[in-house]
Amino acid sequence: MPHTTAQIIIPDDFPPVISRTPVLQTMQAHGHVTVYTSRPETQDEFVTRIREAHTVVNIRAYCKFIAEVLQACPHVQHLAIWSTGTDNVDLAAAQAAGSVVTNTPNTATDALAEQGLALLQEPIASDDLLLTLPNVVLSPHTAGTTPEALMNGLNLCVANVVAFLQGQVQHRVV
Repeated sequence: MPHTTAQIIIPDDFPPVISRTPVLQTMQAHGHVTVYTSRPETQDEFVTRIREAHTVVNIRAYCKFIAEVLQACPHVQHLAIWSTGTDNVDLAAAQAAGSVVTNTPNTATDALAEQGLALLQEPIASDDLLLTLPNVVLSPHTAGTTPEALMNGLNLCVANVVAFLQGQVQHRVV
C-alpha cells in the first residue's frame, strides 16, 4: 500500500499565532500542512477548509466543531485543540465520527500562577518586591498569552499531532 502524506489543516490561525514558527516547521516534517490566516466567514467555508483533512489543528475557539461539520468531514481522524478547553467541540459527535480529540492542558500554569500573585496586590506599588524578582512576569491580565505560554501550548499541540501520526495518542479527550 503506498504511503500517503497526512493532510494537516489549520483552519483558523487568525490572528496568526502558529504561522512562521519553528513548531509549524516541525509539523511540516510530518505531513502536508495548510494554514489559513483568516477567519472562516461561514460554516460552509469552514467545512471546505477542513473537508479533506486527516488532522485539524484548532487554534481559535470561534471555529465550532459541531455534528454537522464533523459529518461533512469524514476524513478527519484527529482534532488537535490548542487549548485546555474543548467547549467548541461536540465531543459526542467527534466520538461518533471516530475522530480523536486531543488538547493541551497546563500550558499556561506557571504564567497564570505568577499572574495570580501579582493580582493579590493590584495595583502594585512602584517599590513592590515583586518588581525585583527575575522569575516573575507582571502583565495586565494576559498571563495566558505570554510568549512562553504561547510556545508551550503550540509545542504541546504539535507534539500531540506528531504522536497521533506515529500511532500514539497523548492528552486524549475523546
